[in-house]
Amino acid sequence: MAAYKTLKGQSIRQVAQDPTNPVLGEIWYNTTIGVLKGYKTISAAWASGGNLNTARYLLQSGTVGTQTAGLGFGGYSASGATPNNTYAVTEEYNGTSWSEQNDLPTIKSRHGGCGTQTAAVCFGGFTPLGPNTNYNTTEEYDGSSWTASGNLSEGKAYMAGFGIQTAAVSAGGMTLNPDSQKNGTEEYDGSSWTSGNNMPTFYRNIGSVGILTAGVTTAGKKGPSSADSTDTLEYDGTNWTSGNAIPLSPAPGTRGMGTQTDAIFAGFPSTNVLAYDGTNWSTSASTSISHSTGSAGGTASSGLIAGGYNAPASAILNATEEFTGAFSGTAKITTS
Repeated sequence: MAAYKTLKGQSIRQVAQDPTNPVLGEIWYNTTIGVLKGYKTISAAWASGGNLNTARYLLQSGTVGTQTAGLGFGGYSASGATPNNTYAVTEEYNGTSWSEQNDLPTIKSRHGGCGTQTAAVCFGGFTPLGPNTNYNTTEEYDGSSWTASGNLSEGKAYMAGFGIQTAAVSAGGMTLNPDSQKNGTEEYDGSSWTSGNNMPTFYRNIGSVGILTAGVTTAGKKGPSSADSTDTLEYDGTNWTSGNAIPLSPAPGTRGMGTQTDAIFAGFPSTNVLAYDGTNWSTSASTSISHSTGSAGGTASSGLIAGGYNAPASAILNATEEFTGAFSGTAKITTS
């Protein structure tokens, strides 16, 4: 058998401690601990995090917070003490556990949202509390309390949301009871909303990530017929353009984390996860359960998704899963 040096052009060094700047594919023997090690690509993976205190789905649509400073607000459950089981509950995540904070001023679900744990914005939404209400309200969160801000042009739910508290986008959506599809785009400056260019057709319950000048949406439902959508749309702060379609059966309720050119989308009614590089789609590590319409936060290398609806099992969730993207790192080499 050929030697490793012949195959790879590198010898296996014996060292007392791991090298500080190894190159990809390098192998060495650590004599201090008697272990053969190498520098390799570590695959992307999901791991269990702390549970939400209140199991629910139909939380905010956009990316909010990070893996160690997450935020989830509002939502709906099939059981609970609140009227019709719709919640105003706000919870913060510290990378280990969720803690309840001050509630939203309005009980709602199916709302848009984006921002950070200490500077988030919530907009629109719906409540089945009699009479049924489609909200046009906007609320800002400062890490402790919610305060009212400027209203959307109309009450609606199931819109895409992306951006930050002072530069956010609401796109698409619908009103409920009676149902009416929407394709409008509105931009938020931290105090008021202004109209932007419409999406090319009606979209609702779509995944979304990015900032006001570089956003992306995908999956969900589209058009007057509410057909399942594989469409990808990018927003540059003015116009919407079409991107490559997603390579799997779509569904509403997808949630994203990351940027327009480096994103992860989970929360399909399956455990499938897709990565987007601004042009192409690829599969990534699967979640252990589906998290449709859950709460997502973070980036394409360090994110989370919490709560949601596990469609195959018809279960409403309080589970959190944390995502770590692929990276290069040191690993022990074994014979297995």
